[in-house]
Amino acid sequence: MYARLMGSKGMTDAIMARKRVTYRLDETLIQALKSQAKSDNSSANNWLENLLIKGLKEAGAIDDSYEPLGETRGGPRTTPEGKAV
Repeated sequence: MYARLMGSKGMTDAIMARKRVTYRLDETLIQALKSQAKSDNSSANNWLENLLIKGLKEAGAIDDSYEPLGETRGGPRTTPEGKAV
């Protein structure tokens, strides 16, 4: 549920959680998003998040070292040493 922010000065101690937001989109876009996500075996939310990250990196709005949060349900999947649980 949390990610470290990656800025131009490197990793910071700021931690940010995913937030729920609402956007109004054309029904055609929503259906295309769902269809594309399904064909990529992904959730619509995850597919859209990755698309936004890619676009924002290309636009220079976020640092290239920024990484998405990844899976956050059910707690950590690894030990502090990086070993799978």
